Amino acid sequence: MTHIEFIGVSGVGKSTIMNNLSKLDKYYDGSKGTALLRNQSNLISELIQLLPYSTWNHLAHIIWGVQKNIYYQNYIKYYPDFESVIVSIDEYADFDKNRVSDLLIKTAAEYQLGVTTVREDEHLVMDEGFCHRALSMASRTENFTIPTKKFLHATPLPKVLIHVSAPDEVINQRRRERGDQPYNLEYIDRNRNFIKKISEVATGLGTNVVKINNVGQIDNVIDEVVEDLLLLEK
Repeated sequence: MTHIEFIGVSGVGKSTIMNNLSKLDKYYDGSKGTALLRNQSNLISELIQLLPYSTWNHLAHIIWGVQKNIYYQNYIKYYPDFESVIVSIDEYADFDKNRVSDLLIKTAAEYQLGVTTVREDEHLVMDEGFCHRALSMASRTENFTIPTKKFLHATPLPKVLIHVSAPDEVINQRRRERGDQPYNLEYIDRNRNFIKKISEVATGLGTNVVKINNVGQIDNVIDEVVEDLLLLEK
C-alpha cells in the first residue's frame, strides 16, 4: 500500500484520528521530528534522543526551515506538473493566494520527506495531504471550483483516501473548543460537495475511498479505520 490521506471539513476530527492511528507501529505520520531523526546516522540519532523533546523539536523546526526547499525540489523531479498547479493559483484562487501556495509547497515537501524515511513495513499517513490541499484551494475560490482532475494528475495519488465526516453541530462544537469561529451551514455543505467531487475523481483514478463517521469513542473509530485498511490490504 502506498500513502494514505485524510480529507474532511475542518473540525471533523481528522487530526485526532491520524494522531491516534500513527501511534500504531504500522502507520507512520512522517512528522518532521521523527523523519529528520531517521535521516541521521545511528550515532547522531542516539545523541539527539538524549536531548529533551522540546529541544529536539525546536532544532527540527530549524533544520526543516533549511531543508524544506531541498525536499520540495526533489519532489518536483518526480512530479514536474505540480509547478503548473502552483502557477494556476493566480488563475483560480480569489483570495489567500500566497497562503494556498505556501500550503501546497509545504505538503509536497512533507510528502517527499515522508516517502524518503518511511520503512518497508510501514504506511505513510498524511493528515493534510494533496486531496485535502485541493479542498484548501477550492475553499479560496468564489464558486468552490478548481480543475480537480488536472490537480490530481500532478500529485501522487493516495492508495487510500479516508473521508472523515461528522454532524454539523459536532463540527462547530469542535471548532469552538479550539478557539475557531463556527462555520455557517452553507459553507459546510459546499465543503462536503467538493469532497464528494474529489473523492469521485480520485476513485476513478484508482484510489480507494473509505468513509468514517467520527462520532462516539475515539478507540472505536480507530478500530473501524484499521479494520477498513486491513481489508484493503487483502
